[in-house]
Amino acid sequence: MFIDNRKLNPEVAPFLKDGSMLVPLRSTLEALGAKVEWNPETQTVKATKGSDVMTFKIGQKSSTINGQTIQFGVPAQIVDGSSFIPLRDASEALGCALFVRMHDAKSMTIVIVDKQ
Repeated sequence: MFIDNRKLNPEVAPFLKDGSMLVPLRSTLEALGAKVEWNPETQTVKATKGSDVMTFKIGQKSSTINGQTIQFGVPAQIVDGSSFIPLRDASEALGCALFVRMHDAKSMTIVIVDKQ
């Protein structure tokens, strides 16, 4: 996965679920330029990038970006102790374009470019 020409080597592997690519939450959002705040009691995340603020709760499809509700294709979730977020939904909400090139059934290149 590349974000603005920088290769991202996540600590845990992304995976597909119901047609959505789920990626490690914190490392991906921070690579997109967001400051991430985690509230373990409510399992909510606040990601701030410039003037954009996205908030969401683990396990729910709805999220807010700058006060407007959006829907993720699949909810953010915790798997084996790691938090994951749907890549396309999160990157587009934070003003980034996402390009995916499939190489074969098990290999792809993901490129994310900040539109700002």
